[in-house]
Amino acid sequence: MRHFQNIIIAVGTAVFTFLPLGRAQASDVVIATPKKTASGAYLMRLGARLPLAWETSVGTEIGFAGKAQDPHLIGAPEAPPSALWSSVKLPSSNLAGWDGADLNLRLGTEDGSGSIGMATRRQWSLTEGVTAQMNDNYSMWYTGIESKESHWQTTKALRLSFDDSRTAFIARTHRTDADPRWRTSISAEQKIFGKVNLVTSMNDITSDNGTRTFGANYAHKW
Repeated sequence: MRHFQNIIIAVGTAVFTFLPLGRAQASDVVIATPKKTASGAYLMRLGARLPLAWETSVGTEIGFAGKAQDPHLIGAPEAPPSALWSSVKLPSSNLAGWDGADLNLRLGTEDGSGSIGMATRRQWSLTEGVTAQMNDNYSMWYTGIESKESHWQTTKALRLSFDDSRTAFIARTHRTDADPRWRTSISAEQKIFGKVNLVTSMNDITSDNGTRTFGANYAHKW
C-alpha cells in the first residue's frame, strides 16, 4: 500500500537524519553475504557499514536463479526481486527498558513490497548462575503494488539459562493479524557437548491440536 510504503521511507529518513556520527574501520565497511533461498535460488546481500556511532548498514539484495533462466524449462525458478535494505543496532536504553534493539527496513525495487521490523532484548541475573532474557519482535509488511495487502506479527520470548547444568527453558508466544489467538510454546534445551544440544518442545499448548517434538541441533558460525 502506498501509505505503508511512505511510512517505511519516513522511518528510514528519520533514523538516518538523527543518527550521531562516529568512526568505522575501513576493513569492516563492506558487506557481501551470499544466501540460498528455499526455492533453490541464490541471494546476494551487498552493502556497507556507515561511519556512525550506532552500528548502521545500508545496501541492496540481488537475486540469482539457481537453475536455467529459460522460461520454457519446467520448474526453473525465477530470480528473486531485488530490494533496498537498511539495518540499525540501537544501544541500551533505561528509558525504553532494553539492553539493545535492532531496527530493519526493506523496500522491494520491483514489486513495491516493503517491511519494517524491530527486535528488542533485555537480560538480567536472577541469582548466581541463573540468567533471564526477554526478547520482543515486532514486524509489519505489505506484499506489493498489485495485491496491496498489509500484515503484522509479534513474538515474545522468555529464556531462563542455568550455567551449572547448561540447561535452558524457553517460553514463546506468537500472534499475527490473521489469527486473533496467541500461539504459545514451551521448550527445553540441554547442551551435550560442544555445540550439540538436545531440544524438546510442546507447541501451541493452548490448542487442542498441540504437538510435541524432540531432537538435537548443531549450530556453527563462520
